[in-house]
Amino acid sequence: MKLKLFISQLEKKDLSQLPHLKEQSECVENIVNFEKYIEKIKFLQEAFDSRFNDFSEEEDRMLAFINPFSLSEHNILKMPSNMQMELIELKANSVLKMKFDELSSVSSASEVIGFWRLLPREHFPEMRNLPRVMPASSELRTDASSHFP
Repeated sequence: MKLKLFISQLEKKDLSQLPHLKEQSECVENIVNFEKYIEKIKFLQEAFDSRFNDFSEEEDRMLAFINPFSLSEHNILKMPSNMQMELIELKANSVLKMKFDELSSVSSASEVIGFWRLLPREHFPEMRNLPRVMPASSELRTDASSHFP
């Protein structure tokens, strides 16, 4: 958002948010090349958008991992098709819901992984793999892999 603001202001030759550039522009011999700065900030914005797009694509999987019972119907339908039915069945399972509710409100990764280990493999094969395929830290993936035979 800030980068877009900078671009917009530079296009208007407004340097109010860029005090050092404003100071340079006030020097008689220094003429500011606004287009140069606009292009550089646009490139930076594109790089951020590209980098963080990976996170937004995995947001539903992260939500499912953290609390599968909180997923809306809309979020479930956005999940990979091989997980959708299992998520619906998981949400309908009151025993597993109670087990999940027993976790502390600020659960550690190992507590959450412990819940996923409770899922019967024959009923939830894809959901049991969820901790393994999460784009989280390598520490969490290593922890998950060691808990799932």
